[in-house]
Amino acid sequence: MAGGWFVLRSMKQKNPTPHQDELFQNSIWPVVTSNNITYMDIGKDFKVKSNMDKYNIKFWKDLYKTHGTPPYDTY
Repeated sequence: MAGGWFVLRSMKQKNPTPHQDELFQNSIWPVVTSNNITYMDIGKDFKVKSNMDKYNIKFWKDLYKTHGTPPYDTY
C-alpha cells in the first residue's frame, strides 16, 4: 500500500517524500538528477539506492532518443 502513496505524492507534489513520515520508515527519496540517479527499493524495508542496472537506463535513454518526440512529459 505504501508504494501507491509514493506514486500519488509524486504525481501531486512532484516529490514522493517531501518530509519524513513513519509510514515510509522516515525515508527521504532524493531528487533525481542526471548525475545522481536514485531509486527507492520498496520491499520489507524502504531503502534509497543508486546506480540502478545501467543496462536498463541505457535501454530507456536509447528508446526515447530513437522513438521519442521532445519535449518529454514523464509524469
